[in-house]
Amino acid sequence: MTDHKNRGHAALGGSSAERWVNCPGSVVLSEQAPKQEVSASMLEGTEAHEIAEQLLASFLNNKITGEPAIDVSDCSEDVKQHGINYRDFVWKELLEETITDKYYDLETPITIDESLQMWGSADFWACGYDDRGKIVAVIADYKYGKQNVEAEDNAQLAFYSVALCEELKKKNIEVDYVTAAIFQPRSFVNPKPKKTKFTAKQLLSWKKKFYKAAHAIYVKKKPAFKVGEWCGYCRAKGICTKYAAQTEITTSLKLVDVDNIQVPAIEMLSKETIAKIALNYDLVKDFLDGCFEYAMKEAKNNGLPGVKVVKSSEGRRSWIKNTPQAVDTLVHFSNLPRETFVKETLLGIGEVEKALKAAKINKDEVSNTMVVLTEKGKSTETLVPLDDPREAILGAMELLGSSPLEEI
Repeated sequence: MTDHKNRGHAALGGSSAERWVNCPGSVVLSEQAPKQEVSASMLEGTEAHEIAEQLLASFLNNKITGEPAIDVSDCSEDVKQHGINYRDFVWKELLEETITDKYYDLETPITIDESLQMWGSADFWACGYDDRGKIVAVIADYKYGKQNVEAEDNAQLAFYSVALCEELKKKNIEVDYVTAAIFQPRSFVNPKPKKTKFTAKQLLSWKKKFYKAAHAIYVKKKPAFKVGEWCGYCRAKGICTKYAAQTEITTSLKLVDVDNIQVPAIEMLSKETIAKIALNYDLVKDFLDGCFEYAMKEAKNNGLPGVKVVKSSEGRRSWIKNTPQAVDTLVHFSNLPRETFVKETLLGIGEVEKALKAAKINKDEVSNTMVVLTEKGKSTETLVPLDDPREAILGAMELLGSSPLEEI
């Protein structure tokens, strides 16, 4: 299985193609920014990719050799089920339930130009003939994040498609077209798989775009900066003046004098301005978080004018990881019974469901019992543009307008 945690990243890689092809300057500026720290969500995404890869690889091997497919168990039920759904999507929708006479591989490094660090790793690809005798390649990109990504005009999918065609050319295979897909089961907006098609002509056009950006970075050494949705994934946004300027314009927030920051009273702003600020909350928050993170590291390592790093609070105490040792020590020196320090606690919901499933208890009985014994917390709410497909939550005005007063 591929080691996802320690896999390298190219300067002009596939996963960041959307950013550097639109803003070549970000590549240069990122070299000056602090390195991105590994987050819990990144680790979760890594685990999900590894599980999906195991399930798909084992499934396809079973189809070819007849060897039994594996059943993963060392992960949450959600991660496992998403991996199974991804496996089924690749098999039914992309491979059309046959692997005969097809090349395929998982997590393969594919390269457009190694000297320019233009390479990446496709989650899954295959190549074969369609029903018209055309040579077709398929690419699958498994995304575990919740921020929706569409397949149409997607630079990452185009990059992988171009790179795959370059690799297949080395085997004297000329691809007629590529079908590329995004499998994003946790997307808030569109969790269904999304597909797009790249013709040979379109891939040539994309290839020229990639080389044009690389030329601006490495040859001209005058890469342009452009602000857009791709900024959200750029670790240089905290030190990017273009991003700061655009954020100020977009959100109607003007920090004219940073030594005397004055924020207007919310009641004094127009409803249009408040709506614009709210819709761009993540943009502003990411920018401020980026600035703060950069300032912390610079102040601590190199010094920053007018500020210093201090302890904001003492670290919270916690027990050592060896819980039995802690309990035995407390019982030994205090002569108090073990029950004084250890109380029975109920396992997590996922662990309980896993135990019930292992005991082969009737699914309906388990489901009915869990409905009685569990409860859901209050769902969260957020603001989105009017063209978002999710149904709006009715407020007081809408409820009063849609129901007779005697019913309320």
